Amino acid sequence: MQAQLISNKNQWDKALSNFSERDIYFEYDYHALYINNDHECAEAFYFFDNEKQFFFPYIKQNISGHNDLFDFETVYGYTGPLSTTDDVSFLEKAWETFKQTAENNGIVCGLIRFNPLLDNSSITTPDYIEKIGVRETVYVDLEQSYEEIWKTFKKGTKSDIKKANKEGLTKKILYSEEDYISFYNYYVDHMKQLGTTNFYFFKKDCFLKLCKMGAEKSKIYFACLGDKIIGGSIILYSSKFCHYHLSWSLYDYRNYRPNKFLLNEVIKDAIDSGYKYFHLGGGITNEPDDSLFAFKKHFSKKTKMFQLGKVMIDSEKYKDLCEEWNENSSLEIKEQYKSYFLKYKY
Repeated sequence: MQAQLISNKNQWDKALSNFSERDIYFEYDYHALYINNDHECAEAFYFFDNEKQFFFPYIKQNISGHNDLFDFETVYGYTGPLSTTDDVSFLEKAWETFKQTAENNGIVCGLIRFNPLLDNSSITTPDYIEKIGVRETVYVDLEQSYEEIWKTFKKGTKSDIKKANKEGLTKKILYSEEDYISFYNYYVDHMKQLGTTNFYFFKKDCFLKLCKMGAEKSKIYFACLGDKIIGGSIILYSSKFCHYHLSWSLYDYRNYRPNKFLLNEVIKDAIDSGYKYFHLGGGITNEPDDSLFAFKKHFSKKTKMFQLGKVMIDSEKYKDLCEEWNENSSLEIKEQYKSYFLKYKY
């Protein structure tokens, strides 16, 4: 059995090619979207024994004020581990070796966002990882016909889509750098209007890097009323799945329901292209009446649970970091982030 820490794109791509079941979120170039400074790096733990292979990617970050300490988070989206086998002894050895490697490299703890479509939270067995079911996420089964899927749409959604088509809404599917910059500007304005937290704001460079990944990895869908762009979505693609990544719409044109119109168009196109699932994701909160979650359920009743994994490598150092944070943070910050596993980062 051998183990490697990979941070080189070519080695990463070569290792990842051994896994038939994967998603766009595992790719090196996708991780590179979220590297913002010299204190962060994309890293993958690769463990293998002939045909039995295990791959676990994440962003490793230096902990502020502690040059020799690090933590990690998996990227925005859905990753976690990949394995070519369900051999329990191999997986136990993989996770044991990961912990030893992490300890040797100064990693204190980490946060995993598992992939609900791959159901890879079941790969996790060690007691140093606490799994938490966070929220249900919605997906559309694209192996049905469009007519079968249409029947499952809520009545009001069907009416809104018919109305949008009658009003003359059209779609544009675009790929250029100029289009991604345009989407970025619309998206940021939309997020500001909503008063959204910084977690959902992304730098312009992130959009430009996504564009460079190519049209087979992401597409922009714009909803147009004549020459006027009134809504947009970015859709991510892997070999089997597509994902509803980001979206926005102009408030003054909300009655045209551009987001519903676009989702319907994406579903039709994805069926024609042979994708298995279209993952719409979950809500902004974990509440069952979350408005975004309710919107997504207009298109499908099928859900899969999104899970987090709290990874504890060095409990003593983690305790010290939290105590330091508690002593030095304002009451407002402590109240806002007290339930976060990596609270000391805020």
